[in-house]
Amino acid sequence: MQMIKHRALFFLWMTHLVATLANELTSISIVVLIFGSTGSALQAMGVLVARNIPPLVFGPFAGSIVDRWPRRPVLVVANLLRAGLLGVFIVAAANGISGSWVGYLLVFGLTMVEVMHKPALLATLPVVVPAERLLWANSVLFTTTQVVFTIGYTAGGIIAAGTGPSLLASINLGFFLVAAGSASLIGAITSPAASVARVHFWRTVVEGFTYLRAHRLARTLITVEFLESWPHGVWTSALMLSFTVQALGAGVDAWGYQSGAFFAGQLIGALVALSFARLLGKRPGWIIIANGVLMSALTFAYAASTSVIVAVIVSMAFGPPFALRDVAQDSLLQTQVSSDMLGRIYALREMFARMAFLIGGLLFSQLADHIGIREIYALAALLYGMTTLYTLWSAVLRQSRLETLPVP
Repeated sequence: MQMIKHRALFFLWMTHLVATLANELTSISIVVLIFGSTGSALQAMGVLVARNIPPLVFGPFAGSIVDRWPRRPVLVVANLLRAGLLGVFIVAAANGISGSWVGYLLVFGLTMVEVMHKPALLATLPVVVPAERLLWANSVLFTTTQVVFTIGYTAGGIIAAGTGPSLLASINLGFFLVAAGSASLIGAITSPAASVARVHFWRTVVEGFTYLRAHRLARTLITVEFLESWPHGVWTSALMLSFTVQALGAGVDAWGYQSGAFFAGQLIGALVALSFARLLGKRPGWIIIANGVLMSALTFAYAASTSVIVAVIVSMAFGPPFALRDVAQDSLLQTQVSSDMLGRIYALREMFARMAFLIGGLLFSQLADHIGIREIYALAALLYGMTTLYTLWSAVLRQSRLETLPVP
């Protein structure tokens, strides 16, 4: 009810909900269709490549654009562009143009736009929400994301297989148009765009890196994200599908159950964050540290699982700590980073994380052709453990509080 009374937050939330649903349904359906037609985890990994190259290559420039332009128009135009991309895909399919490469191009184009949309949305949140309510607001957005992911990963593949790519693309096109309309209703919001726009574009790009290097907490948070993203590479749809088929002897439906259970667990974690936001604000750094410990232990447990039910239970157990960690990290960045830098910092975080995730995912996929799939997940567990050692070593992370003032 509180969110509904707050016009700007409500329409920002609605934009996030509908756009995320359309984006995830599209990507998931393409993974399933490519794997189903080729049976190749490596070809399905092409979706991973298409989804990670844009933030890796264009992230710093996208962040500067987000900080230079008013954020509401960025959100509106981004969703209109994605609707247009799906329109081109539908026309191409109707004219017999198909194949894996078409799916790769679509995902690449959608992600190119998402590189601007996500930082703009997250940078808008602290403008429309008071600082003392940021943990609550981030928990609401994260809860929404997990509901969408739970629906998408549980039903996305089934819908794609049952309806075909063109019909699903038409539905998602409509979703993006709704998201654009919702973003246009957010209303006037304050933005540092005018002051940032007076600075030369290339200088703003460099300033993003300079600010990140000087800001101890932001640098530490993004370093943790970078280190964790290497082992995150084992959680790609293609590798999880391979684990389900090869190690568990199950099919696509069992893969969907695991993915759905993971996001359901994250939903539980986000609800916990909603209920205990004030308490979480006192020790956000230790939440991030504890998440590293649990990620390592649970990845070992997943590698050792021998049945679908065990894999599903372990997948759900990942969710709560991961959700609490994401809410804590976003809230720390939004309260500690200058508003005129927030778009660039979010874009740089995405760039470094996607770089590690892409390379890690490709390396793990290549290793899967030479060693057992269980050993792949055991290796990832060791990498999570090494990241935990870094978080424990970081004094600025251990001592972080949401109540403290920004530390350059």
